[in-house]
Amino acid sequence: MTNQEAIDLLNQEEVPMVLNGKINESLVVAHIKAIQALEEKQKNRWIPVSERLPEAEQEVELSVKRITDFGTYHFTVRGFYEDGNVWNEDSFCCWEYEKNVHELDEEKNDFKIPEGWWELSTYADEYCIHLIDDYVMAWRELPEPYKEGETNE
Repeated sequence: MTNQEAIDLLNQEEVPMVLNGKINESLVVAHIKAIQALEEKQKNRWIPVSERLPEAEQEVELSVKRITDFGTYHFTVRGFYEDGNVWNEDSFCCWEYEKNVHELDEEKNDFKIPEGWWELSTYADEYCIHLIDDYVMAWRELPEPYKEGETNE
């Protein structure tokens, strides 16, 4: 059953639960598809940063607000949050030590990544990381990448 067929079936005014003395299997499949769609929608919802933050270094999609002299702009960007507790050696990114930005732990010979939101550009030879100076309003998990031969049905 395709998604559209399930929608059409569920939109009918009266769909018998039992057909010819047996449970209407098409109706059961349609209900399962509806539940899966609702679960997927819930999983992909925007989560306000006031509600909770993602795990440190979890790549997510961010909803950002930029206020300028010319107006307010809303956009999305791929990025991640640093909570200020991740050591450079444990980070998935390659950070360069900056004397005025990072505090070097002489004993460990390492530094912690400063807390903040970071933009992540992945369509390049190397990751490009930039601090986001704008207001991050919400975030959501990234969808799984498309796999060849995959359909939405």
